[in-house]
Amino acid sequence: MSRSTKPPQAPKLQLWSIAIWVALLWSCYVENMFLRHMGAMRQMGTVGWLAPVANFILIVICLAALLRIHWARPALRLAAAATVLWIPFSARHELSLWREMARPPVAGEPSALLAMQASMQQQLHWVLGMDMALKLALMAFWLWLCWRLGRSDVAPFFHRRRKSRG
Repeated sequence: MSRSTKPPQAPKLQLWSIAIWVALLWSCYVENMFLRHMGAMRQMGTVGWLAPVANFILIVICLAALLRIHWARPALRLAAAATVLWIPFSARHELSLWREMARPPVAGEPSALLAMQASMQQQLHWVLGMDMALKLALMAFWLWLCWRLGRSDVAPFFHRRRKSRG
């Protein structure tokens, strides 16, 4: 009897695993932005601290998902769904701020101030458009990740941690 000795195959690259890395890196970037603007968040009071705390929790969940710990899959699905629900509210808030900043110039303002305000409004339109496009892409990303982590073929990758005997 001859035995075929096949070399062990490397595990297939999983797109959802890469997506978790992207989510982790994005969350770390956002957390860095929160920490840079700590003073502005202090002025907002308790509400100002909710976003960085939620983002830190998302970082912990992403790390657990990369370690493939069993509780991370449903937790990341819940976090992805919450993020998808949060994005429209944040977009609405940004649109209201934009409307406030795009107010018509007051009569009697110096012409240099009017020119600067017109220039800022053009830049604001561009930034707002890019931000809304990014929010749509992020919604699609989080929806896909939530759906993908819910599939039965992903579940075997997550396992309970074994207690070490020591």
